[in-house]
Amino acid sequence: MNTKRALATFLSLSMVPGLSSCEPGTEPEETETLSQPLTVGQMDCLSGTCGMRNMPLFSQTDPTVDVDVIAGSGVGCYDASITTLLTTALANRTGQSALVQRTSTWNQIQPGNNGGNPPMNTSKVIEQYSQQMRWAKEMRPMYFHEMLSDFASSGQVLRSPAGCNPRIYPQCDLYTVARPDFVGASFRDFTSGNSHVTNDNIKTLMNHGFAVMIAYRRYAPKKVWDPALGGNKMTFTSLGQHKVVFSGYQNGFTYPLRLNDVGNGQRYDVTLSADVSARPSYDGVRTSDVKKWEFPNGLKSQTTLLYNPSQAPDPQVNFVEHVDALSLSLPPGGPARQVFSGGWGTGWSTLMPFTFNGAPHQLAYNITTGAVHFDRFYPNANGVETKWSWTWGSGFSHFSPFYVGNYPYFIAYNQTNGEVHFDTFPSNLQGPIIKGIKNWGAGFTSVTPFLANGQNHFLIYNKNTGAVRVERVNNQQSGSDTVWSGTWSTGFTDFFAHDKAGQPYLVAYNASNGVTHYDRFFSGLNGVEVLGTGNLGSGRAVYKLDFPGAAQFLSYPSSGSGQVQRLMMDGKSATQVWSTSLLGSATSAVPFVQDGKSYLVLYNKNNGSVRGYQMSLF
Repeated sequence: MNTKRALATFLSLSMVPGLSSCEPGTEPEETETLSQPLTVGQMDCLSGTCGMRNMPLFSQTDPTVDVDVIAGSGVGCYDASITTLLTTALANRTGQSALVQRTSTWNQIQPGNNGGNPPMNTSKVIEQYSQQMRWAKEMRPMYFHEMLSDFASSGQVLRSPAGCNPRIYPQCDLYTVARPDFVGASFRDFTSGNSHVTNDNIKTLMNHGFAVMIAYRRYAPKKVWDPALGGNKMTFTSLGQHKVVFSGYQNGFTYPLRLNDVGNGQRYDVTLSADVSARPSYDGVRTSDVKKWEFPNGLKSQTTLLYNPSQAPDPQVNFVEHVDALSLSLPPGGPARQVFSGGWGTGWSTLMPFTFNGAPHQLAYNITTGAVHFDRFYPNANGVETKWSWTWGSGFSHFSPFYVGNYPYFIAYNQTNGEVHFDTFPSNLQGPIIKGIKNWGAGFTSVTPFLANGQNHFLIYNKNTGAVRVERVNNQQSGSDTVWSGTWSTGFTDFFAHDKAGQPYLVAYNASNGVTHYDRFFSGLNGVEVLGTGNLGSGRAVYKLDFPGAAQFLSYPSSGSGQVQRLMMDGKSATQVWSTSLLGSATSAVPFVQDGKSYLVLYNKNNGSVRGYQMSLF
């Protein structure tokens, strides 16, 4: 529940307009050999440590690079990182169809020599890297979307922007292919204004089957005394860009991600964090003494990539700029693969997901009878184990979870009389703990949780009158205070919130006409700014999917022919990345992450049918 010819001049992919050069990295660590592994995505895993299969490790300045292009290898980190991912993904592909066009050319490149005097023997991957630099010189580099498009002779093909050409870099932001024997996806996200690039995000992408690279810009922190603040503010000066490839992860470590640094051909342990306290000081100033931060993205926070200082002491700050990924080996059978089928009985009007002790659970409630269950999902979403059952009062129309220090709480709202319960769970899940009972007023048809400034809030809305309020949960989790109230257009049936660099955003959908708003909350939470509008079609439900990354949702009609939509990085629109056939006439959806993979459970309260699906999200 992955021919030589002399060139008068050289242009690396890192110098294609819109991209910057990069420099080699620093010192190495010892590599690790796995034995008797378990396959996860494109990785082999043992005892919580996972490494990418068939991933080469080499330096962009390898001395055996062909002599006609070696002059540009010092700024070849993007070429080298793309080469690494193309070679890895191709070696790990699931589809067995014949390779075509430049993918075939790429695969047929053979070891040789570098054309020097005297010549030096080269490996296959170094020859591929050299060829990539030649193509970049010609302004036609091989990129992930192009390789994936060479597998798109049949099946469902989706791309963004619509009509982009995957063979022309960098027209496409993302590209997906789904056919019975092959599912693949590629994307590039510019993420400096987002906060979803975390350790869990990268680990989950790799668990789902992606090979992932990241681009960061190196900055020198610079303290500036500000008399008005009575202390130092911290500014940052750009020193150049670099790209590296994630090669796996190791659970339970402070620096859990492992990367292949093409700057020097070495492997490092790293972590991703938007918490400035991950470093003890900046430009000689203790982190706790900095009065103000002026991040390059102009926002409240910005994600950094930190190398393990015991392996690579580095006074620079590495701010993440974009993430690129490719998979030619997503699980076959479609982007949503059924893993469970059964029946739970009829009448459950609410299925509320929540996470307890790191495991996915649900609260199931029957509005008519008051029957309630607390259930834990079995592995692979293969049904549930009921941990507690009881009978509550009837009439609660909306349940919504929120978290304090990662511990689950929830509200139960009665649309008829306005009563709202603020509850939490005991450590043994045997019944609720009621923290407080309040009254929000009757008639609200949507209750949407969101975080702002580290505090829990709810947006409550009445689709019949347009009445809307923002409620802030108090520090005791026993009630809420009204932050703002107003009136919006009527008719919106589905809402969900998502976060970008610490600021809450909102998606609102109207089932009667399909109109969809993509909004951003004002800083004072006194309403929203409409960033963009679209139309998903009428008669649908919108369910946010659970994935530690870019926000995604299911646009679901009663026929079950759902569409997975992915929010764009600016929050102004969404693009369809998959279409899939699911259980029809579902009345509830339970999305969750379990063992690093995304699942969705759909339930029909009228006949009790339930289906569980593993989702290929990115």
